[in-house]
Amino acid sequence: SVAVSARSGKAAQSSATGAEAGNTATQRKTPLSDAIASLGITDTEKADVSSPSAEDQDNLSRIRERRAQRAEREARNRKRYHRYILRIVIVIVTVLVVLFGSIFIYRSDLFHISNVKVEGTAHLTSEEITNLAAVPADSTLFRLDTAGICERLESNAWVQSVSISRQFPDTITINISERTAGAVVMVSQKDIWVVSQDGAWLSAATQDDVDSLVHIIDVSKSLATPVSGRDCDDGGIKNALEIIDCISPALMDQVDTISAESSAKTMLNLKNGVTIAFGDSSDSDLKEADIWKLLETYDGTISYINVRVPSRPTYRTMEEGEDDSSDEDSSESEGD
Repeated sequence: SVAVSARSGKAAQSSATGAEAGNTATQRKTPLSDAIASLGITDTEKADVSSPSAEDQDNLSRIRERRAQRAEREARNRKRYHRYILRIVIVIVTVLVVLFGSIFIYRSDLFHISNVKVEGTAHLTSEEITNLAAVPADSTLFRLDTAGICERLESNAWVQSVSISRQFPDTITINISERTAGAVVMVSQKDIWVVSQDGAWLSAATQDDVDSLVHIIDVSKSLATPVSGRDCDDGGIKNALEIIDCISPALMDQVDTISAESSAKTMLNLKNGVTIAFGDSSDSDLKEADIWKLLETYDGTISYINVRVPSRPTYRTMEEGEDDSSDEDSSESEGD
């Protein structure tokens, strides 16, 4: 019994000594264990670093470095995301400011129109254009019915096109492109109309129109009553306008009136009394060359020229009558 007790006491003492040694070993491992735990290393990694060697220290350093780099990347990504969100917010705010600002300016009386300038008129006056434009009293530079203004102005036959420009803070400029008057047409002794170069009836002729424009006379008796703004559909008048546009200014200066009963019977009546049977407007260059040649050759004696067929012009002088060499052609032409 004594022997057994002694052995039990030695065993207990050995166990206590082993436990103490284990505690001491555990205490010695605590700093490393804490370091490993602070890094969040897995059980496998703990096994790898249970014996802190130089290689283990390098591994720990690399782990710390990778985690620091990962944290830095995440921080940069967060900053980039925040900048992106900030840009979106700035754009939205800017759009809203511009939108609501535009609505405010459009509905307000800012930039109220108080001056209307007119440019480009020759026949019409600035007052006539301003009255015809009828710019609404509450118009501003932003709240301006340009389409309505242009429509009202173009209702006048003299107005070919309109453009409107704005000048801050309170002015608009109406630029008018007028139709060009081509001639005055003697519809009757008391009814004289201006027709444009492009063949539109413009208006009843004024005295200035009568004094400054060539006269188209002897028009067809079936001519329809002119209406301002409508196209002239009479063949004789349209042919006369084409001749006016084709012949040279020098010859046009010699023309007093144009008889335009029909296209084939169109006659140029010169200021010196010579009558020219011109016919239609085709081959106008050849016809004019014949006219000048005959006028220069028989200056002061010629009274009639027929160039309806430019390859066979005929003429008549005041002393000699019809040129004998072209009687047949003349009779054919006169019968057109």
